[in-house]
Amino acid sequence: DALFIPPFWLHHVVSLGSALTAKPSGAGGNGSLSSVAESTAAELGARHEGLVLSVNVFSHSREIELLDELVKMAVPFEEAWLTQPFMLRAAAARWLLQVLAAHSADHLNTPDFLEELRSDFDGDVAALGAGAGASSWCESSRERQELERYHGHFERRANKLAAVVAQMPGADDESRKAARRQALRRYAEMVLYNFVGKAHARDFVHSCLLQTIRLSAADGSYLKTELR
Repeated sequence: DALFIPPFWLHHVVSLGSALTAKPSGAGGNGSLSSVAESTAAELGARHEGLVLSVNVFSHSREIELLDELVKMAVPFEEAWLTQPFMLRAAAARWLLQVLAAHSADHLNTPDFLEELRSDFDGDVAALGAGAGASSWCESSRERQELERYHGHFERRANKLAAVVAQMPGADDESRKAARRQALRRYAEMVLYNFVGKAHARDFVHSCLLQTIRLSAADGSYLKTELR
């Protein structure tokens, strides 16, 4: 029996009997399955009949290629910001909002998307910072003034990123839309892990992204006007 699981599909497989699992390295090149069979033949022969051999092979896909391209795209931050935690977090918030704005034509439900993104970090929670309000933790007047100079740059880079996401394939409009949403979610997770930290990511999404969206119209008009 063989089961094909499309890219981005969450899955959980359980063997109902005694099992031996083999995982070829790489994406399943020439000879990978035969090499697994050879390396496990002795162990198979030593076990009782009825043993289940499960082989898990990862194959290349256009979706994963595009996701790799997204991850490799440089985030439009200044090197000096890496040593300025408040500036870095403010830039991360502005950048992710700009990326979401670039997908407004895709009818992305931004609040629902951010709720899903926040849930990805439910197991890794820490307070944003003692004695600091959420708004000041996300962006102060100094960071706001500095980042206003980069709006055009952020917008151009976000549109370039959106053009890559738009290439996600699918059998129909709904599957293509789902693939784009998953790619965008994986990209946002990468930004949060690298520039906010997983311990703060959940509260950051709530205080610096969701709260910003909720202060505006539910259709995301904030992203098109106030962000400028």
